[in-house]
Amino acid sequence: MGRPMLIIVMGLLVALGYTFMGMNNQRKAMTQGSVNAAEQAMAQNLAHTGIEFGINELSENPSWEEGENNTISKSIDGGTIKYYWANLPSSSNIELTVIATIDNTSKEIVAKISKGKAIDISKVPGAMGVYGSNTTVRINGQPPNIDGRNFSMDETSPNDDADSYKPGAVGIRSQDDTFEKKGKPGDDSFLVGEPDGFAQDSDLDSQNLQDNIDNKYLPNAESYNGLDLGTKDNPKIVSVEQDGSANGNGAGILIIRPGVNFQITGNDRYYGLIIVQGNLELKGTPQVYGSILFADNSSIDVEDPEGTYAGTPDLRYSSDALNNVNKNLQTGGSKVKLISMYN
Repeated sequence: MGRPMLIIVMGLLVALGYTFMGMNNQRKAMTQGSVNAAEQAMAQNLAHTGIEFGINELSENPSWEEGENNTISKSIDGGTIKYYWANLPSSSNIELTVIATIDNTSKEIVAKISKGKAIDISKVPGAMGVYGSNTTVRINGQPPNIDGRNFSMDETSPNDDADSYKPGAVGIRSQDDTFEKKGKPGDDSFLVGEPDGFAQDSDLDSQNLQDNIDNKYLPNAESYNGLDLGTKDNPKIVSVEQDGSANGNGAGILIIRPGVNFQITGNDRYYGLIIVQGNLELKGTPQVYGSILFADNSSIDVEDPEGTYAGTPDLRYSSDALNNVNKNLQTGGSKVKLISMYN
């Protein structure tokens, strides 16, 4: 009985050993599986963070070009994210690709993004651009300050980047043909800029300006209601289609249509681009930060209130104001937003 019993016991011990070995291997496999699942989840979360980064980049940086060659990389939470975008064929939407890697685990997410077409109004000739061959700037009394040195919004002194300065005014005709001075105009020191206060440029493309008005700005403009011309944080494209005046400050793109007379008076300020197809009157001490462009057959009257010489409008070239419009305004009024995404 002793020997058979010993054999049985030894067999049970061997069987138990195999059982414990299997349980240990299973526990290791389960532990590794948990680690892999955790890394997959972390990579997934990191990829979602990358989507947020990509959307923010699309919103804040209109110069970010499409294509994998323009991939942006960031290190965050112990991992890395890489993201780039591409236009979708036959669609106004785009595709944002994000690849997140943490330890040895990578996760890719592709998002479909709606992105309004960004507006770029930064390419202006100066504080004032006179594109029309029949446009007249009439100064009745004290002349305005037309300054092409680059100003930050609301600053009274230009910034330090002299390379960013522009002429005060650029016209398709000569300075004498462009400006009609009456009353007490003084000398030409009201035109300030680099390399000159005034520059004649016969190559100013009035047709391109008109095309932008017709095809880019007006289709996305709202008619002026007598109240709202936009704000710095929420600039607007506004079309003025009947005689009127500004009611406070404004920001964005203001289009004064042919045959319309519009006034900016008092201490009102406008930040962005004003396009004049009709007639603009400046009275008092209004300030424009950005640029004013005059199309064919348009005009501007600079007048002092009640015949005095107390009023001096300021027209200041400001890339800051123009870029603020670029950043916060998109045609169609649509911002960058997420439509869908998939792994």
